[in-house]
Amino acid sequence: NDHRNLREIARAIAEAVGVRYVVFGHSHQPDAHRLAAEEERWYFNVGTWVPNLQEGHFIYLQVLRDNGPAATLTRWNRRLQRPEELDPARLSRAARPARA
Repeated sequence: NDHRNLREIARAIAEAVGVRYVVFGHSHQPDAHRLAAEEERWYFNVGTWVPNLQEGHFIYLQVLRDNGPAATLTRWNRRLQRPEELDPARLSRAARPARA
C-alpha cells in the first residue's frame, strides 16, 4: 500500500466533487491526512476491521456536526469498552514510506 498514491487520488476526488472529506478503506493501514494546508479538506482511510492476533483494529470515521463539521478517525478499544480518538499526525508519520 502506497499511501502517497491514495492521498493524491483523494485530493483529485476532493477537488473534482468539492467535498470536505474523502474516505477510503481496506488498505489495512489507517491514515488521516490534510489534503490542503489552507483548507479543511481531509483524506481518511479506516484501514480494516479484520482482527489481528485476537485484537481487531476496529477503526471508524466519526463525523460530528455540533459546532461545525469535524471528523476524526476513532478506534473502539475492546479491552476498555470505549472509543479512542486516533492522532492524525501519528497516523501520517506511520503511513510514510521508510527511507532507504
